[in-house]
Amino acid sequence: MSIRARLTLWYAALLAVLLVAFDVAVYLALSRNLYLSADRTITARAQEVSNAISQVLAARADPASYLLRERVVLPDIDVFASPEMYVQVLTAGGQLVAKSENLGDQFLPLSNATLDQVLEGGESLLETTLARQSPLRQISAPIWFGQQVVGVAQVGRSLQDIEDTLRQLRNLLLAGSLAGLAVATGVGSLLARRALHPIDDITRTANSIIEAQDLGRRLDHRGPPDEVGRLASTFNRMLARIEGLFRSQQSFIADVSHELRSPLTAVTGHLDLLAREECAGTQRRDILATARGETERMARLVADLLLLAQADAGVRLGAEPVELDTLLLEVYRQSKPLAQGVQLRLGQEDQALVTGDPDRLKQLLLNLVDNALKYTPEGGTVTLDLERVSDAAGEWARVTVTDTGIGIPAEELPRIFERFYRVDKARSRAQGGTGLGLSIAQWIAEAHGGRITVASEVGQGSAFTLWLPMGGAHHRGTEGAEKR
Repeated sequence: MSIRARLTLWYAALLAVLLVAFDVAVYLALSRNLYLSADRTITARAQEVSNAISQVLAARADPASYLLRERVVLPDIDVFASPEMYVQVLTAGGQLVAKSENLGDQFLPLSNATLDQVLEGGESLLETTLARQSPLRQISAPIWFGQQVVGVAQVGRSLQDIEDTLRQLRNLLLAGSLAGLAVATGVGSLLARRALHPIDDITRTANSIIEAQDLGRRLDHRGPPDEVGRLASTFNRMLARIEGLFRSQQSFIADVSHELRSPLTAVTGHLDLLAREECAGTQRRDILATARGETERMARLVADLLLLAQADAGVRLGAEPVELDTLLLEVYRQSKPLAQGVQLRLGQEDQALVTGDPDRLKQLLLNLVDNALKYTPEGGTVTLDLERVSDAAGEWARVTVTDTGIGIPAEELPRIFERFYRVDKARSRAQGGTGLGLSIAQWIAEAHGGRITVASEVGQGSAFTLWLPMGGAHHRGTEGAEKR
């Protein structure tokens, strides 16, 4: 069942319950008022008849004999002429002595139990009976002579008019409720359809995107910024994110294919040369050395890809105290032989203790130093500095790798941490780079709760700054690092 149908059904069910409750309340209230009004009317009339006869009997010595011998005149009350109101008077023995003209040859029913209860209790008794298959509400009131009940005054009223009124009310309420429910259900269905129309647009757009594989499409929602509007906006942002990830994936696959194709082509070509019989010993050694270098490059690429795959999978890094100054000194000594005409030197070196994975932190520093050495020409300088700094966020260990290399154009800076992105593609590939070093460095920094910032000027050099929280700072692991 669709959401629209469920909303309409729930709306109709709720409205039906409310209408039934309203109808029952109205019916019961009116019914109670009508019956209470009838009871008050016949009670008042019975009291008038009883009092009138009691006043006449007060002047008689033998009231019982008087009731039997004399004709009792009923009080002159206009309402008695109403065909809906009936009066009759009986002695204590149950003999009829007077009745209203509208009774004709009929009598108000009086059971022995009712007569005995009125005579013994001296109280009026209300009851509902049937007269000619019609409901009759009547009261039997005692007629007093001093402290003695000498007779019974009965006043009855037909309830047929009340029953007819209530029946008409039931029919009216039922018809009105059904009509109102039908109209309200129709209007509710239209409103639900209109309210959910943007969701149908979202569904159609999503289906068309799936069928056409067009991630560039977006929802054109022009309604108010309500829940549906926010859903459309969120959906568009999701599409943009998916499109970006899809394009990144395509670019990543293309880059990996290209990076692997080049060394594989080189290895294949050199193996073909080795297969020739005229290949001399010196040439053979050169070919094997070149093939070995390309194979090592592929091994580094595969290792870097595996590391990034682990990062994307959310692998947790180790967390232990690391003396960053000692680690930086190790990186300096390990990178010194690779300088090749570039002066690598240590600048400021404060003591700094951080929490993290020492192997990954060393890899991060090696990547930054290696990147600086690759892009610094012979005769240039690469400087390593370690400082302890504080800001509003806390205390940080700040490692800066500064070079006097070729620099990075301003428009390239936002992309340098992308996988396989190179500012000088031919140069870095020729030097054996995989294009993943800075991506890995950024992931390791973020996994340790830190970050990397870059400042660069073309022709002047670059400065890569690593910020790591000091001491027992929060260590997030790769779950907190941004997946790239």
